[in-house]
Amino acid sequence: MESTKPKKLDQVKAVFTQQNQNETNPLTIFVALSSSKGEGNYLVAATYIKGQIVIAHDCPAIQLKRSCWHTEVVLYIFQTIFSHQPEIASARTVFMSKKITMKRDWVQIPHSYIQGVNQNEHRKLLA
Repeated sequence: MESTKPKKLDQVKAVFTQQNQNETNPLTIFVALSSSKGEGNYLVAATYIKGQIVIAHDCPAIQLKRSCWHTEVVLYIFQTIFSHQPEIASARTVFMSKKITMKRDWVQIPHSYIQGVNQNEHRKLLA
């Protein structure tokens, strides 16, 4: 599956997943992104449920029922990470407004498009 690289991939701080993904805990990632003004972070969740990729986060654009650059970046990362899953290529994408809060059981995963976070940044995200 080929998708166009989004322009703001450099705004990705870290990519996480949940421990023990299975049928009751589906394919899910969480992405920490810089805000547009660089004054904070957004946490965005993407999960595959019932033939759909659901992308959830809390930002002004998504509250107005519009997609934003956050969703574009996270969809690209999700499709890249799970490109080996044939059902992902044909899945419909749904956007929803929901505040995502970091959990202690999230595991940071290496991803070639991210810079990663140091331990101090990780602790701030958990706070």
